[in-house]
Amino acid sequence: MKMWKRIVSILASSVIAVSMASADFSSFDSADTLFGFRVSAADDVIATGKCGDNVEYALRKNDSYSIEYSITIYGSGDMYDYEIGETPWNDYKSYISDVNILNGVTKVGNNAFSGSFKLLDVTLPESITVIGENAFGTTKIKSIAIPTKVTSIGFGAFMTCTSLEKVTIPESVSSIDSYAFANCRSLTEITIPNSVAGIGQSVFYNCSKLESVTINDGVTSIMHGAFADCVALKSIIIPDSVTSIGSNAFQGCTSLASVTIPDSVANIDHYAFEGCTSLVSVKIPDGVTTIWNNTFEGCTSLISVTIPKNIGYIGVSAFYNCENIKNVYYSGTKTEWNNILIQEFNDPLLNATIHYNYLSPEQEAEKTKEIQKFVNRLYTILLGRNAEPDGLADWTNRLKSGTATSAEI
Repeated sequence: MKMWKRIVSILASSVIAVSMASADFSSFDSADTLFGFRVSAADDVIATGKCGDNVEYALRKNDSYSIEYSITIYGSGDMYDYEIGETPWNDYKSYISDVNILNGVTKVGNNAFSGSFKLLDVTLPESITVIGENAFGTTKIKSIAIPTKVTSIGFGAFMTCTSLEKVTIPESVSSIDSYAFANCRSLTEITIPNSVAGIGQSVFYNCSKLESVTINDGVTSIMHGAFADCVALKSIIIPDSVTSIGSNAFQGCTSLASVTIPDSVANIDHYAFEGCTSLVSVKIPDGVTTIWNNTFEGCTSLISVTIPKNIGYIGVSAFYNCENIKNVYYSGTKTEWNNILIQEFNDPLLNATIHYNYLSPEQEAEKTKEIQKFVNRLYTILLGRNAEPDGLADWTNRLKSGTATSAEI
């Protein structure tokens, strides 16, 4: 086998040497490049071959003293998809430090460079539209600029790239598949563009240094475990476009102290905020009708909870081990509260002070505005003028508090 490999290597080297000897290099000097390689006798090309129907690769040694290699991918169209360990350069993958994909290539194939433990630098051309599954998983790259024509980032594409500090996702991307950036434990910030419809399962799972997340309008769902165990994340604002927060979505985000959930959200699934030990308050959106099992379990710093009157069911352990809850602000009546089916292990919620008929600041302002309009209309009809400021404020407060009726005005 060793002898056969040596023969193949000699034949490959001979073919390369003949090709280079017959090529017209008169227009190049020693510093010029061809397919990413210096055109000189010193080039140490190890292997070449196909890695797509119209795509080829060339592998070379970085220098005569190095055990590291660089690979250039060139041609047109998609690279082939591979199973793990089946790329043509698999025998060298642990020593590849640079990947240069030239313009014309449209897809980085599945598992193309996964497990290239020394891979630091990746150059992607603007022609790339798809980054395949696990394409760069478990590499040492520190930053990546996703080209502006990419529409899809595949399952686990950059999973366990523990040195990855910065990634730019362009507006062209519409799909980020599950685990795409999971275990990227050096990543500190991320912006999800409005072109992305959903944040897939566990996409940023265990990104333990992720502090800043910006989710733009356009995203409609945050899937299971999307930000689970992002222990450095301190706050999150969920945009009005989101309608669903999946199970375990923010589970174990122990630094998360503030979360803004819009009224567009109709479902918050099991364990969504379980173990968010820094979370101080939470407002359940008006569109939610069920608080599922274990949703806020172990939120040990939780002091206040705002619950809409649409809630009809609170699941088992939804607020288990939330012993610091002091106040529950409920928008319905006491009778409506008593009609909610509250399952076992929710004693912290039941032991808190319940504030019935609660209005949010926004709702309170809207109610005040409507009452003022009503008072002014009565003054105009009956007296032919607007209410004076003191009279307007007095009657507004009386009507709001229920100490006066419109007939008394």
